Amino acid sequence: MSIEWSIRFEIAGDPEEEALDLLMERADAYAAVVGGGVPGVSFGVRLSIEAARSDVAHRRALEVVTRVARAVGIATPLKVLAVDIATMSDLVSANRGIAGEYLVGLSDIAREHGFSRQRAHELATHRLFPAPVSETSAGRVWRCVDVERFLARKREPGRPRRATG
Repeated sequence: MSIEWSIRFEIAGDPEEEALDLLMERADAYAAVVGGGVPGVSFGVRLSIEAARSDVAHRRALEVVTRVARAVGIATPLKVLAVDIATMSDLVSANRGIAGEYLVGLSDIAREHGFSRQRAHELATHRLFPAPVSETSAGRVWRCVDVERFLARKREPGRPRRATG
């Protein structure tokens, strides 16, 4: 039986922002989030991996991060300072937020609604999109109910009409 795991590595080093952006982009198939760590000392990478056991998920995640890091010019072998591993169901339970409601990030929104993270980011910049309830090392998070309400609103097709006057 396969389980979805969330694995976060804190890795020694201070790569350029461009390299970290590329790392996140190239590991997108694993819902990669890059951020956190100690500025100038370390950086964080969180991946989602399916595996039957945590040790297998850990090994696969480290292989992915190492391969992608090497491809974007981050020095390898990586020096892993800390590892945090949890099942996605445990992570979701831990992320139950305000008044017992779920909190979601851009990757969660994209995955749940079947569009890209780039599209989720575009939606998050819309003037009517709800304000995030918090900013974590992994990015901004919103109350799921607020995002669902935004996405369910009735929209007229086409561009908005210009005001005449």
